[in-house]
Amino acid sequence: MNKKSFFKFITISFVILTLISGCAKKESVSYYDREAKEDRASDRGSRSADTGKAETFPEPVQVSAGSAYHSYPAWSPDGKRIAYSAYQEDKQDIWIVEIDETGRPENDPVNITDSDSIDECPSWSPDGEKIVFHSGKEGGKQKLFIVDADGNNRELLYQHQTSSGLSDSSHPAWSPDGKIIAF
Repeated sequence: MNKKSFFKFITISFVILTLISGCAKKESVSYYDREAKEDRASDRGSRSADTGKAETFPEPVQVSAGSAYHSYPAWSPDGKRIAYSAYQEDKQDIWIVEIDETGRPENDPVNITDSDSIDECPSWSPDGEKIVFHSGKEGGKQKLFIVDADGNNRELLYQHQTSSGLSDSSHPAWSPDGKIIAF
C-alpha cells in the first residue's frame, strides 16, 4: 500500500467511525423512549379543557356499505357527507353517505354515478353542490366529469387530447374558491 492509499484508508476509516459513534450516541439518548412514545400517542387525541388530560378519538366506524374495495374518501365542505369510490358488483362508482354528529352514517350510502366505467377520486365543490371526479367512461381514457351531489346532471368537464391521441386526466381537486380544478 502506498502512502497516498494509506492516508485515504485512514481518512475514510475515521469518517466511518465518526458517523457510527455519532449515531450510537443519538440512539443512547433516544427520543423514542417509552415515555416519549406515550406522550406523542396521547397528543393524537384532543386535550380536555377541564382536566388538560389527553382524550382519545372514538373507535373507527365503517361508513361505506358492504365489504368491497373503497377508496378516495372526501369530506363535504359542511362535514355532513363523505363521497368515496367503491368497487362493487364488477364496477366502480362514486358513492355518498351522510354522517351524523357522532361520525356515524345516518342512512345507507347512495351511488351517484352508477356507470359501467371506473369512477374515482371525488372532490367536492366549495359550496357542496357538485362533485368532480375522473372516469374512463368514454373511450377508456380517464376524463374529468362533474355531477350534482344528488347524482343528477353528469357532464364531461375535460378530456386531454394530445397529438398522439387522448391522454388520461385524473385526481381532480377543487380550489377553495371554486374557480379552479387542478388535476
